[in-house]
Amino acid sequence: MAGVVYAYGSLTFPRKFLHMGGERFKKKEYDIFAPPTNIWQKGSRDDVFTKNYIPRDKNGTLTSGKKFRLPLEVVPFHYILEITPILNNGSKLGAQWTAPGNIKILVDCVRVSDSITLHAFLIKFPKDAIKIRDLKTGEKLDVTNHGQSEENEDFYVIKLAKELQVGHKYEIDITYIAPVSLKRLDGLYRNQYTDYKTGQTKYLVSTQFEPYSARQAFPCFDEPGLKASFDISIGRKAHHISLSNGNLVSSVPMITVEKGWIVDTFNTTVKMSTYTVAFIVSDYSYTEADSNLFPNRPVRIYGPKAVIDRGGGEFSANVSARVLAFYENYFDVPYPMQKMDSVAVPGFPVKLYDKFRKKKPIKLLFIAGLNIYRDRYLIEIPGVTPEALRGTISSILAHELAHQWFGNLVTCDYWQNIWLNEGFATYYSYIGQNFTNPEFEPMKKLLVDANQFAFRLDSRERSSYPILLDSDHPDELAHRFFGIPYYKGAALIRMLDGILTSNTLRAGISRYLKRWAFKAAVQDDLFVALQEQAEEDGIELPNNLTVTDIMNGWTKQRGFPVIRVVTLNSSTISVIQIQNDVRVDQVKTKKLQEQPYLSWHVPISIASADEPDFSNHSPKVWLPKGVALVNMDVDTTKWLIINPDATAYFRVYYDDNIAANLRKQLNTDHSVISPLTRSQLLDDYFNFAAQGEMQISKALEFTTYFGNETEEIVWHILLNNLRRLHYFYQEHSDASERNTSRSVPAFQGLRDYLLPRLESALMKIGFEQSPEDRGAIITTRSRLLSWACRLGSQLCLDYANKLFGQWMNNTDVNPVPTDLQEFMYCYGVRAGGGKNWLFAVDQFAKATNLLQSLRLAKSLACIEDEDVLNVFMDSVIDKETLGVSKEEFLVIFESLSSNPSRRHLAIKFLRTRLPAVIRYLNGTRSVNVLFGLLTDYVHTEEELVEVQKIYSENLQQIILEDDVVDIDEHIVDIKDNIQWMAKYYQPIREWFESQTREQSHRKV
Repeated sequence: MAGVVYAYGSLTFPRKFLHMGGERFKKKEYDIFAPPTNIWQKGSRDDVFTKNYIPRDKNGTLTSGKKFRLPLEVVPFHYILEITPILNNGSKLGAQWTAPGNIKILVDCVRVSDSITLHAFLIKFPKDAIKIRDLKTGEKLDVTNHGQSEENEDFYVIKLAKELQVGHKYEIDITYIAPVSLKRLDGLYRNQYTDYKTGQTKYLVSTQFEPYSARQAFPCFDEPGLKASFDISIGRKAHHISLSNGNLVSSVPMITVEKGWIVDTFNTTVKMSTYTVAFIVSDYSYTEADSNLFPNRPVRIYGPKAVIDRGGGEFSANVSARVLAFYENYFDVPYPMQKMDSVAVPGFPVKLYDKFRKKKPIKLLFIAGLNIYRDRYLIEIPGVTPEALRGTISSILAHELAHQWFGNLVTCDYWQNIWLNEGFATYYSYIGQNFTNPEFEPMKKLLVDANQFAFRLDSRERSSYPILLDSDHPDELAHRFFGIPYYKGAALIRMLDGILTSNTLRAGISRYLKRWAFKAAVQDDLFVALQEQAEEDGIELPNNLTVTDIMNGWTKQRGFPVIRVVTLNSSTISVIQIQNDVRVDQVKTKKLQEQPYLSWHVPISIASADEPDFSNHSPKVWLPKGVALVNMDVDTTKWLIINPDATAYFRVYYDDNIAANLRKQLNTDHSVISPLTRSQLLDDYFNFAAQGEMQISKALEFTTYFGNETEEIVWHILLNNLRRLHYFYQEHSDASERNTSRSVPAFQGLRDYLLPRLESALMKIGFEQSPEDRGAIITTRSRLLSWACRLGSQLCLDYANKLFGQWMNNTDVNPVPTDLQEFMYCYGVRAGGGKNWLFAVDQFAKATNLLQSLRLAKSLACIEDEDVLNVFMDSVIDKETLGVSKEEFLVIFESLSSNPSRRHLAIKFLRTRLPAVIRYLNGTRSVNVLFGLLTDYVHTEEELVEVQKIYSENLQQIILEDDVVDIDEHIVDIKDNIQWMAKYYQPIREWFESQTREQSHRKV
C-alpha cells in the first residue's frame, strides 16, 4: 500500500481511513436520523416524569394528596396565544433560546372566588404581567398578587381584589417569557440537524406537551378534559417557516425594533386539549400527498430540504392521506381539521422499556392537525430504508392518525382513562395499516404486539396494573402511560370485536365518537354507546349483563384468567378459570370456587376437528364472574382449540390428552390450525414453562413440525424464547456424560435440531429475495436467515459471502438486499478476514446516510482477529480517527457484546476505557444504554462481579459527568440471565440432543 499507513493489530491500511471524521459527517446526507447530543440527557423524557411533573413546593419537596388537580374557579373556552421563539443570538426581542409571549384566556366562572389557579412552570412573568377583565361588564379587576403556589410549584395563583361571579365570562391577559429548553425534550425545546451539503448545524424549535408540558410554553389550564379553541400567532425570522395546528391565514412583517421578523397567524382551531397544541419554527421544506387521496385537505410531510428533495416524504405523505380517508369512512365521522402536517424532528423523545422485554414503544406526539415524529419513523428514503422500517413507518402513521379521532376529537377526561386514547389508536392502527399496506400482514402482528406483549407485562408485578388507572397522582400516572394502556387496551378491544361482532363494534364506536365529539369522555361513556348498539343489533349478552358489567372486570383489575381445559371423557371437557398468578398445579378442582380473584366474565369460543372454523369468534359459553368451571360437549379423541385465533384475553392450558391431539395434527397438517392459533398456543406453553407450571420440553414438543412452518408470527415465539441460548451458547461447552473423551458444544443440539427446520422453511418461502417481494415475506426471510447464519448454515454463509464479494468487486452496485445488510455485512466481514474488514471500513467512512453507516459499523466488530478488535475499539472513541458518532459507537459495542466468543473484549474495553468513554459520551444517558447493551448478554456469576466492579470503580466519574446508570436494573437483568441458564440450559440441551438422537436412529 502506498502512502502513510496505520496499523490495526496485524492489519495496515492507508491513513485516509483514519482521518475522514469531519469530512464524513459533512457528506452524510441524512444526519437528520442522528439524535442530537442530548438525546439521553438527564432530564429528558426518560426521567422527566419523576423529577419535573409531580407536585412540588417551592423547596422542590414532593407534595401529596389531591392538590395537583386544579380547583377550577373558572373553565377556559378560548385561548389567544402569541409567541416568538428566538433562535438567534443578539436579538433585540429577547435573549436567545427564550420565547416572549402573550396569552389571553377566555374563561367561564363556575365558582365564586377571589383567586384563579392555573398551570405555569419554568415561565417568567414581568412586573404587571397579568390583567383580568370581566367580558360582561368590561370592568377591569385589580390583581393584588400572583405567583407560584406554596403547595405545588406547577400551580400559578392569581389573587384578586374582588370576587369572580358565577356565570360571568372573563379575560385573563398574561405577558410572559417561556424558556426554550436546551437539554430537556419537553415543553418548548431546541433541536438540531446537520446540513450535509454545508456541514452547518441548523436549529429548530419544536414542542412536546403531552402529558404535562404545555404549562412550560404558556400559562394554561393543563388538564386533558379542559378543552378550548385556540387562535395562535407565531413570530419568526424571515428565512424560517412556522407550523401550528390550524391553516396559515396570514404572514405579515412584525412591527418591532428589529427588522426581518414575520408574524404567522393561523386560523381558529376546534376545541382541543392543551397537550395537543403544537408549533414548529424551522427552515424545513415539504412534500404533499396526491390531492385525490384526501380531497380538499392538504396532507404534507416536513423535513430538511435535502431529505425532502430525495423523496424522503413521499411514502409517508401518501400513506397518511390514504389512512385519513379510510378512517373518515370507517368511523363515519369527518376528520375535524382543515389539513394534516407531519414533521420529522431529530431526536424526538422515546420512552424506553425495560431491556429484557425487547420492545421499545415509539412514543410520538399526536396533535390536532400537526403531528410530530422522530425522523426515522417518518422519513422513507427509496432504496435506503429497509422493508421492516417501511412497515414500522406505515404502522406508526396509522397509529398517530387514529389519534385524530381517539385523543383529539374525543379526549380522555383525565389520564386515568388514557387507554381510551392509546388502546384505540393502537388497535385501529393495525386496521388502518391493513388498508394502506396489507403486505405487512398487520392483523396477524396485532396478536403478537397487543395480546402477547400485554400478557408479558400483565404477568409481572412491576409492570401490571389495571388498565383503568387507579391513581390520579401525576407521578404514578406518568409511569403507567406506556405499556398496559396501549397493548392490553388493544387486546381488550380485539376481544370486544369477538363478543359483539365486527360490525356492531364498528357501529358502536361511531356512535361513541359522534356523541362525544370535541368533549372529554370516561370509559363508561364508551361502554354505554357499545351497549346501545348491541341492543339495536340484537346482540345478546349472557345473564342480562351489559357491556359495562362485562368489561369492568377486565379494566378495573390487573392480570388475566388462565383457562385450564381437562378431558372428562371421550365427549366432554371441563373448562376451568384460574387467576394468572395462581399456579395451575396448585389448584384442586374441588377448591376452585375458593379462589379469591375470579372477577372476569370470560367468553369461551371453540374450534375442533369436527367444526374447524377459526373465523367464528362468537362465544359458545361464558364463564361468569365468580364461577370457576363449566363443562362442554366435544369429541376429545380429536383435536380441539379453546379461544381460536386467541381473540379473548386469556391463556389456555390443555391436559396431556388434548395437547397430544394438537401435536399430532400439527405434524400431520399444521395448516388446518390457523396461524394466529399456532402462535398463541406456542406463546402460552413457553410462558407456562417460564412460570414453572410445566417442563420446557412440553413447549418444545410443539415445534417438531417447524420445517413446514412459514409464518413469522409463529417462528417469532420460538426464536424469542431461544434468544438467550442463541447468544450464550458458545460459552457453555462441557464434557458429555455419555462420552467424556470429547467436548460437546452446548449449542450443537440446538443447531442440529433447529437448522434443518430453518433451512426447510427458507426453501419454502424462497432463499433469495426477488424484486417483486414486499412486506412480510421480506421480514420473515430476514429473520430466519439471520438465525441460520448464526447457527452456521453453509447455505446462508455462502450466500452472504457471495453477495459481499460481488459488492467488493463492484462498489457501484450493492447486491446485498437492504433488509439483509445488518447481518450479512457481519458474515461477509467475518468470512474474508482483514481484506473484507478493510473494505467495510472504507465503505463506513464513505457512507452518506446513518442507516447504512450503522449497518457497516456493526460489521466492523465482527472480525475474529482480537488484535484488530482491541486496537479498533480504542480508536472508535477518538474523534480524530473514524469520526464515529455516539449512535454508531453504541451499535459497534453491542455487536461486540452479542458475540459470545468476543464478549470478554467488550468487558475488557469497559474495564480499561470507561472513563474515556464517559467523557466521549459527554454526560448523557448513553452510558446507561452502554451498560444495558452489555448486560443483555452477560449471564455468569464471574461476569456479574466484573460489571459491578467496573461500575463501582467509575462511579465518581459517572457522577462528575452528570450521568445516570441504573445499575440496580442492570444487575437484575444479569441475574435474570444467570437464573435462566441455571433453570433451562440443561433441560433444553437434553431435549435437543434427544431429538437429534431420534432423528439419527430413524435415518439408520
